[in-house]
Amino acid sequence: MSTDIKLRIHNIISKATLRYGRELWTRNIKDSKKREAAKMRVLIPLLGLTRWHKQGNAGIKINLNQDSIVDDISNYQYN
Repeated sequence: MSTDIKLRIHNIISKATLRYGRELWTRNIKDSKKREAAKMRVLIPLLGLTRWHKQGNAGIKINLNQDSIVDDISNYQYN
């Protein structure tokens, strides 16, 4: 399966799951980091990488043209 199709599936399923209940969430650093970590746990295998590849999160996001999930939730929440 191509990376583009995997990314589309991620955008449909994973982002929706991470956005669920966003109206009740508080904005604190600890929870934001957990949400980012959850997103990265999906994106890293999507590229066929493991944690042993030592590629940073910023590089993975740039490679896949993805924004921070916290920014995405904020935009989704207030629009």
